[in-house]
Amino acid sequence: MKRHWHIVAVLLALVIGMVALFWPGASQEPQVVPPEAGDAVPSAPVDSPRSEQKADTERASAHAEATDLAQRAINARAVGDIETAIELFEQAIAADPANIVALSHYGRLLTLAFSLDRAIELLETARDLQPSDAQAWLDLATAYERAQRFRESREAQVKAQALVGAEAIPRDDQGRFVVEGTQLQ
Repeated sequence: MKRHWHIVAVLLALVIGMVALFWPGASQEPQVVPPEAGDAVPSAPVDSPRSEQKADTERASAHAEATDLAQRAINARAVGDIETAIELFEQAIAADPANIVALSHYGRLLTLAFSLDRAIELLETARDLQPSDAQAWLDLATAYERAQRFRESREAQVKAQALVGAEAIPRDDQGRFVVEGTQLQ
């Protein structure tokens, strides 16, 4: 035992350290004391009409900003500045994730650029927001087709045909499904 006293000392120090570390004591986290019977319990704040108006105003402002950004992106794409268009579309969607103009135009651009996963994500959101818009279904059908998801493409085409009729759905010069008379940007 005399020769191994240092091992015993180290083990004893470890045991004492472990006890000190895990000993139930004062916690660093604040403790929550449950209310006693008869104590008033604070209620959740109720939205006032004024705060609802403020939220509506903020949503309208975000929508207007997103629409402006989307239009600038469409203009940038029209003159061939794809990098700026992508940046502006991303900003528009960040400002208003439900902006149909930004979602559909950006989805179409990404479909043409064969960035199909992101295009499908955007176009599915646009379709979900406007399920009665045949062009939203056709944009999605085009993206599905290019991603070789043919069954889903056909299903989207059938949905569009139910809305406008099969004879009203040609392809444009870029191979996209369109509602007849529609010029896609």
